Amino acid sequence: MTGQTAIGDDFEAFFEQARTGFIIAGPDGRILRANGRVVEWLGVTLEALRVMRFNDLLAISGKVYYETHLAPLLRMQGFIEEIALDLMRPNGDRLPILMNALERRDSSGIPLSIHFTLFKAADRRHYEREMLAA
Repeated sequence: MTGQTAIGDDFEAFFEQARTGFIIAGPDGRILRANGRVVEWLGVTLEALRVMRFNDLLAISGKVYYETHLAPLLRMQGFIEEIALDLMRPNGDRLPILMNALERRDSSGIPLSIHFTLFKAADRRHYEREMLAA
């Protein structure tokens, strides 16, 4: 086994088995790849995700916020850190997350892909609401 193969295998295992959700989307937001954690959290198949854009996973308020604020910010600075959003499961349940995003660009600045890192945030949001109420 070569070093490259071992690294590739390690990365693939890391990507699929991480406790964090990972989504890779095209520059238009269309989902190209998602790890098993996202599939598990949302209760959908990878095939179902591949016909969606990242924005399609968001609650209505999140869709508006993403299009009017986050997408332009991502294009301008190339990254977004720790934004609280709700993903929508097919049954209508909300999944609170914290999202980081990174736009990969070629050497001339043309967007190639967007990498989303998602952290399940239900417990954190519950704790924050309790702290605000106290």
